[in-house]
Amino acid sequence: MLHNLIVKLQIISNNIIFAFLSLFWKRDQQCVLLGSWFGDKFADNSRFLYLYLSQNKEKLGLKHVVWVSRNESVINELNDSGYEAYTMDSPESIRFHKKAKWHIICNSPYGIKTDLLTKYSYGTIRVNLWHGIGVVKRFGKASLGILRREAQHPELYKIIHLLFKTTLYRRFIFYPGGWGDFYLLSTTSITNKQFRESFDYIPDDHFIKSIYPRLHLNPFLLKNEAEFITKIRNHDKIILYLPTFRIGGSKFNFSRLPYSLQDILKQESVLWIQKAHSASNWGKDEQNDENIISLPPEFEINILLPYIKLLITDYSSVASDARYFNKSILFFLPDHEEYKNGENGLTAEAEELLDGPKFFDIDSLKKELPHYINDPESAKTPNYTKIRDKYWGDKKSISDVWDKISKL
Repeated sequence: MLHNLIVKLQIISNNIIFAFLSLFWKRDQQCVLLGSWFGDKFADNSRFLYLYLSQNKEKLGLKHVVWVSRNESVINELNDSGYEAYTMDSPESIRFHKKAKWHIICNSPYGIKTDLLTKYSYGTIRVNLWHGIGVVKRFGKASLGILRREAQHPELYKIIHLLFKTTLYRRFIFYPGGWGDFYLLSTTSITNKQFRESFDYIPDDHFIKSIYPRLHLNPFLLKNEAEFITKIRNHDKIILYLPTFRIGGSKFNFSRLPYSLQDILKQESVLWIQKAHSASNWGKDEQNDENIISLPPEFEINILLPYIKLLITDYSSVASDARYFNKSILFFLPDHEEYKNGENGLTAEAEELLDGPKFFDIDSLKKELPHYINDPESAKTPNYTKIRDKYWGDKKSISDVWDKISKL
């Protein structure tokens, strides 16, 4: 309790100081600053919007499109390729934090590590591109853990919800850098509803309705990504396995799943690629086998979707992306009851979104997997296209995203 109070006082005092200092920073409408995933990865919606803006600077009337990160190797590679990028705490980064009119992230504006140095965000147009639609798992204030705590202290949370509706509280007290008041990229009215339930408060006019930039893949790849694509592109049968994270962990060892299926994978000549969710701690030390590859946490999985035959996941929003690319999906749910009643829980839309073959134990997956390896199209239900269109809406171009952001 005392620690939380100290953190809160630090946020308030920093906000007062930086809100005042921001009055002396001249913001440039032609300067855009982007970051992603706590500054660790060159990934997700921020990455693909950054590449689009960088490659079209002159046409869009931009002078600087800047990426900041804590990953120095990524920064060096971007700079060597002609892009503008700086390490997070460098003087150049801080200069552009103070100069850019647009601060754009895809995950976290607050916490120990953030996508940008968000304390410098006063005086900017703050945009969160986020990183998942078609939400199966609950998150934020819609998670079961939060709802249970609210039920125990209803009067307290009633006051908290009222406070969040005030711009002063959101901008200066609860979040750093004014990030309690931001614009959020969404795709349809349905995803707007999910985000309203999950975020503390978002005014109706703060939703940006468009497509996710990560669905418009860019030819630019980091060196390790290009090498990996070259390595796998000639495989006929690729399974991508992407389970989501569990708050508090799980009894099931997700990283060991392919080794339970090894006989089938070898018999069917399958290349199995898996990656732990960035918030998970499993699989990071897994050793690669001849046909089983565990990717490092920072690897951008969106570039792999065009090359796979089959996605296996659970409650991850990657299933929505796979639908966009018309890929077949299996759902492996070994801890379904535990997850459904755990800290996250499932949304009201979960039953609809988990539309496809579902397996609750390894034995049932073993039995059916050869069939879906050889006939992945049979995994698609009659509702496959309907669900895809419901959550993605119109297939707009990436230019539509920036067009709407630039007019905010």
